[in-house]
Amino acid sequence: MNLGTLQFLGRFFAMALVSALLHEFGHCLFYWLQGVPAAMSLVKEYPLRDITDLQYAIGSAGGPASSIVQVFVGGMVVQGSHPHSGLRKWALAFVLANVCYLIVRSVIVLLSGGGGELTAVASLVGVPLGFLVALLLLISIGALSWVLTTARVHVTWRLSDSVPRLHRRHPEPRPETLLAPISYDRDRRRQALQPAPLNRRGQP
Repeated sequence: MNLGTLQFLGRFFAMALVSALLHEFGHCLFYWLQGVPAAMSLVKEYPLRDITDLQYAIGSAGGPASSIVQVFVGGMVVQGSHPHSGLRKWALAFVLANVCYLIVRSVIVLLSGGGGELTAVASLVGVPLGFLVALLLLISIGALSWVLTTARVHVTWRLSDSVPRLHRRHPEPRPETLLAPISYDRDRRRQALQPAPLNRRGQP
């Protein structure tokens, strides 16, 4: 693992922390807009009084909405920044952290069979949970693809760095082959520096 990989992982985990805070802030914001007092931690929001099912569903929609907005805002920062600037690297890590969060959260809901904020949002908008999860995955992956494509970021995996080479190496050139052009050039230089032979009259 080289230094560039470690720097990328550091930016990714730092932006994952920021995106998690903004996700929970989105929940609180939707509660505040309804006049419901709420507090938040790193992983959860807390309404500070009893709420109805409708208020809970609206508050639950604030988290995924916040994450989707973060993806598109980060994508616009990536496009507007210099290709080799540090801001662009941080923005790419920010987009990737949000997309990974949305994908992991959607997969957890599918494996658990429902429950949580996405189930409440699906009942609020009147669509099946599977349709909402599929739509969220489509938006997440599509947004990530849009950011990487428009920003001309190419993700590659060099297999030769991790798999031993099985093909036969080309034979190395012999030392005399490498020194032959040098010897030839020296001979030509010596001939150019030597005086021309004189004829019978003493003239070159």
